[in-house]
Formats: sequence, C-alpha cells, structure tokens
Amino acid sequence: MRLLNNALLVCASNGSAREWSLAHNPKRTQHRGAFWEHRSWINDLDLSEPEEDDDGNWVSKTLFTASDDREVKVWNTATKTCVFTITPPNRQCGTMRSLAHSSRHLYVGSSNGLIYVYPLERTCERSDRHSCTVSEHGALPFCLQTTLTHGDDVIVSMICKGNQEQEQEQRQQQERWPCLFSASADGTLRIWTLPGKRGFEHACTHVLDAHSKGGSITSIATSWAHLFTTGHDKRIRVWNLRTLELQKVLKLDVYVKCMHIDENDECSYLYAGHVD
Repeated sequence: MRLLNNALLVCASNGSAREWSLAHNPKRTQHRGAFWEHRSWINDLDLSEPEEDDDGNWVSKTLFTASDDREVKVWNTATKTCVFTITPPNRQCGTMRSLAHSSRHLYVGSSNGLIYVYPLERTCERSDRHSCTVSEHGALPFCLQTTLTHGDDVIVSMICKGNQEQEQEQRQQQERWPCLFSASADGTLRIWTLPGKRGFEHACTHVLDAHSKGGSITSIATSWAHLFTTGHDKRIRVWNLRTLELQKVLKLDVYVKCMHIDENDECSYLYAGHVD
C-alpha cells in the first residue's frame, strides 16, 4: 500500500492497483479508479518524489509497479495511463518483486536474487554496444545499466536512504547513507553504496544475517536512527542505523507481513501488519 496524493493505493492479485479516497469516516471511503494493465499479481509499488504543481500542491507524478508478469510499468498518476513498460532483461530472469529509487536510479528486485538498475532520466552511461548505441534517438528510456547480485532467493524489500543533495553533508558527519538496503528471503540484508552524480557502480559494504536460516525476511523499515527487520521467525529486530548493532528483539506470536514508520518532531511510531 502507498499514499498517493491524499488517496490510498492498494495493489491486487488481478494485476491492478486501486485508488481509494481517504475519509474521516471509513464508511465513506470510495473507489476512485485503477491502474490496470498488468497480467498478474502486483508485488510492489513505488512513487516518484513529490513535485509542486500549478496549484501549489505537492504531488507524486509518476507511479512504478512491479508484477509477477515480469514487467515493471511506469504510470502517469494524473491520467492513470501507462507511459512505459520495462520488459524483462532476458528469458532467464525471475518475476519482479520489489521496488526502490534514489535521486538517479530505479531499483527492481527479482525472485532470483538479482537487482536491476535503471536510470530515472533518459540517459545511458554504458560503454558496451547495445540498443542505445544504435538508436536514432540516443539513449532509450530506462536502459538497464547494471545488475546487482544479492543471492539466489527472492528480493522481498528494498529501501533507499538519503539522496545526492544530502551526500556531502552526511559524509562529513560520517553517516552510512546515501545507500540502498536490500532484504532477501534467505534472511540476509545487504547494504550498497549509491554512485555519485555520474556512473552506476554500486559496492556492497555490509551483509547482515538479520534473521536465522528459515526465518525469511518479510519486510524492512528505517527511521532516522534505526533499521527494523522482520521475518517468518516471528521477530522484529531493531538495529542501530549508524553502527548496525542489534539493539533489541521484539518477540511476537505471529509473523509480521509489513511495517511502516511514522515520524514527527516529538516521537516515532512503528506500525506492524500481522498475518493472523
């Protein structure tokens, strides 16, 4: 689920992402429309950074959806039309399971442990001969730049922390981000550095055995100070985001499927969706 311009966006097993109004009275919640072109289950949604429109409102203009049909679709949120389809890189690739984006790149996690990296702008920095080098129009939209290997299992969740504008200040403070967190069903979590203003090279700096073997990670979340991981072992683990030290383990009776962090000036809240 995602919040899209004061509405609730929910992905479904029939290949649609449905938009619902947000009302104070839940009984007045209404269906507004749907983003519907996928042929199978939508596994994840991601929204572009909010931009100011002509009326002074901050809105996300682009929606990304990843599906079991092995495609990623790019949508115009105002018209609910698909403006581009990112097709499978090859016939051997798995289904598309998770999405994240930085200020420059879109990251797509697959069911076979690979992360595909695409540019958000219509640029290409590859040096090998491929479709962009023979195109009459220069760089093609969302040309695959590189592939990151997490392991052999499903990439269940990804988060990009920080952005390029914050990079210089945060490096002076010796912060860990900007970086990409990728969580796998094998129970491991990897942390990748993000490239600067040019290039597409990513380095894996840390590997956490966040959950025991068989305790497949189901969701991750971050606050300004902590990293939260949860899995089939019915535990929520709380990590120091700077040192990556395990600080606390929350034991549950059921496993958590999803988590959300809500922060304000006074405190932070962790919301956990249980499978019960």
